[in-house]
Amino acid sequence: MMNKTEFLAALRRELGFLPKDELDDAIRYYDEYINDAGDDEEKVIAEMGTPHKVAEEFKNEYYDRKNVNDESTKHNNQISWKTVLVCILAVGFGVPVLNMIRNALPGITGIVILVVVIVLLIKFLGNKTNQRIAVSNATVQTCSDIENIYLDLKAGNFEFRTGDSFAVDTMSAGEVKVKSYIANNTWTVEGSKTIGNNGNGVVSIIIPKGFHAKKAVMKLTAGNILVSGLSADNTKVEVGMGKCEIKNMYSQHLNMKCGMGDIVGSCSMNGDVNVDCGMGNVTLTLTNSADNFNMSATAGMGCVDIGGTKIHGAGSKLDNNIGALHNINVKCGMGNVKIGFNERDEA
Repeated sequence: MMNKTEFLAALRRELGFLPKDELDDAIRYYDEYINDAGDDEEKVIAEMGTPHKVAEEFKNEYYDRKNVNDESTKHNNQISWKTVLVCILAVGFGVPVLNMIRNALPGITGIVILVVVIVLLIKFLGNKTNQRIAVSNATVQTCSDIENIYLDLKAGNFEFRTGDSFAVDTMSAGEVKVKSYIANNTWTVEGSKTIGNNGNGVVSIIIPKGFHAKKAVMKLTAGNILVSGLSADNTKVEVGMGKCEIKNMYSQHLNMKCGMGDIVGSCSMNGDVNVDCGMGNVTLTLTNSADNFNMSATAGMGCVDIGGTKIHGAGSKLDNNIGALHNINVKCGMGNVKIGFNERDEA
């Protein structure tokens, strides 16, 4: 049985066909995936299969995704040429048509009508460049194989919500760079900065209603994400300098890491809660009773408030073990962490 170091070294050799930056990203992904298993590291490695098997699945997905991206680029180029063609035709036919309109409608009325028609036509075709990106599947897996969710969002505005199927909707996002694919029963969405006409475009990441993930990882480097309707056995939320707002989430075990950003929201729990806050702010409401949790916390220069029990200042600690089934563990540097309880929302 391979340990993690041996497994990743062998996998790196198998994935040697990748460009260096993509290879490093792939190894980093599998490293974090195994780390998150905790004491079940050997079990997870065994479930993944041999490095050769993992690499073959990754290779199938990689080339399948590359073909999808190539087709998408070709389609967008076609749209661009259509837009140019429309502009040329509009100008070519616009002059004689303008003369006809001006003869029929004196003054600037005719000019205004023609300009409005041209603008609406160009805007209509321009909107066609915004795509609803379906999930790009490896040849050996389909959406029905999805058990885990992994979001790696660099910057921009995002929402995670329920809908009819797995999809990434960029209809209101303007220009967007998104990768969406399935490998090892994990749906991965990688998103970079969105550039909308007004800078407020949103990428929608959609899961089917009723979907329950074994594991959900959400990483936001910068920007904003609204998470609604997520249900998972294990959930990990990491925020760098952005803001994550959570609504109607259920998780058996929850891990949160906040750098200089903000995490705020509510969650129904059936397991442990671990919060690591640097210079940011975490405000979390659990729709559970405080009696369900043992509580422990340490603070540097920041403040921690768990159910009204507060600590602050360098070296301050909280240790309240009441023999409960679950635990809340908080590590706070210079930021602020507040965890409250609200039983009224419990089912």
